Amino acid sequence: ERSELFEGSEEKEAASRPVHMAFVYQPDGSVSGYRDGKPYGRTYRKAPGAIFEAEASEVLLGCRHGSPSGNRGLRGRIFRARLYDRALTQPEIAQTAKFEAGTITEADLLAALSAEQRAEVQRLQHERDQLTRDLPSAPPEDTRVLAWTSLAQSLMNLKEFIYLR
Repeated sequence: ERSELFEGSEEKEAASRPVHMAFVYQPDGSVSGYRDGKPYGRTYRKAPGAIFEAEASEVLLGCRHGSPSGNRGLRGRIFRARLYDRALTQPEIAQTAKFEAGTITEADLLAALSAEQRAEVQRLQHERDQLTRDLPSAPPEDTRVLAWTSLAQSLMNLKEFIYLR
């Protein structure tokens, strides 16, 4: 209910380099997205912004509420996150994107390694890829473990403590 798609261009670079993403929520309910400091897709307007009280609110990055089988997890990595107490302007977002552009890439790291270290990285990546391919054929988890995991996740998402006898 809070979010809509920005309908921006399809992402094609995030797998090979960090991409700076910024989202601005204006008090009037306007929501704008920025990619690498430039406007991304369309700005849309929802209901006026909600007020989150200090000491009584949480910020959750990378996980969405919903059913366990739904699209809950972020398929990517968050290298750095910032939350501001006001809506940044487009020039301010462009400045933060320039600051973040100094990120060291995987190619930079590999270039700094010795030949033996690069070979070890390649071996480990191959092993990771093989395990990822084998994962769908792994035996299913015990349903009791899944039930307890689901209960634990539910308890952690609650905003109050639950006291049991």
